[in-house]
Amino acid sequence: MIASLSLFELATDKRISVKDTCRQISISNKSLIKSYQKHIGITPIKYLQLQSINKALLHLSKDPKQSLTKLAYDLNFYDQAHFINSFKTITGITPTQYSNYVLNNKIDEGSPNFISF
Repeated sequence: MIASLSLFELATDKRISVKDTCRQISISNKSLIKSYQKHIGITPIKYLQLQSINKALLHLSKDPKQSLTKLAYDLNFYDQAHFINSFKTITGITPTQYSNYVLNNKIDEGSPNFISF
């Protein structure tokens, strides 16, 4: 599991799949999923989604006026619609709503801008 976490962390510039990760660390998909659920409490896919949304929160908190299309691309989402859907599913609000909160100073700068699991 630690090897997969390292691969997931290093994969900031490309889309990485659980299947590719399993192949690289010589573990079955089922074993990796069981390991994540046991030690982290979520699946590897959910872990990767949370990682991406946490990066989005960080980027939007620093630059709330940035292009969501570019941000979605930079975070390796298939398109802006998938990014918005994933963001809203995890946070309960859209990226635009979050950006507006930042712009209107409704997000405390001292508060962490991430979601933990």
